[in-house]
Amino acid sequence: MPRDSAILFDLEGIVIDTEPIWDESTRLLLGRRGIQANRLELKAKLAGRSMTQGVHMMQERYGFSGAVEDIAAERREIVRELLASQVGWIDGFTDFFARLQPSIPRCVATSMERSLMERVDTQLVISDRFDQQVYFAEDAGAHKPDPAVFLYAAKALRVSPTACVVLEDSPNGIAAAKAAGMHCVALSTTFPSERLEEADEVYAGYEEMAAGSEIVKGLIQH
Repeated sequence: MPRDSAILFDLEGIVIDTEPIWDESTRLLLGRRGIQANRLELKAKLAGRSMTQGVHMMQERYGFSGAVEDIAAERREIVRELLASQVGWIDGFTDFFARLQPSIPRCVATSMERSLMERVDTQLVISDRFDQQVYFAEDAGAHKPDPAVFLYAAKALRVSPTACVVLEDSPNGIAAAKAAGMHCVALSTTFPSERLEEADEVYAGYEEMAAGSEIVKGLIQH
């Protein structure tokens, strides 16, 4: 990697643990319609997508009717209520973040909607931790697996895409990072490692990554 490397963090599953919230929101949304979801099947399709894209995919898979925007608003409200009390850090993130070399540019590049991120931010103050370097797919113009949000973030950080290390946890996120021409390190915090094989490197969590990734070792203090 170039000496002027930057590190781009996906948000959910990498910085914060929201997977139980999304699982519960899906269960509640579909349960109201008499549908029992296949969690792993749906999660792989929905991760990194917009709220409306996710609803559209669920309608295609399960055949229920309704205006996409109305159902997306219903799910959004479910998630908003759950975020008020059930969100925390991914294990190992805060220790790893504290070890990053101060000169290394870093940011969050996320598909989470800005309005939901603001709810999370009131509890965990993520924006301050990242010096306000938080970038949203909705601002970049497309959601993962499109690379737009990662390219948008690299431009904002004033670094070349090829100088970026992306931390991701989903197949869609990995596809986005690779399409952006970035080095992708995946953590199996959300999906089993066999679903993450398109990444350049795959680790169980932060501790294993910090010990095993030569590229990541170059970004942290020892």
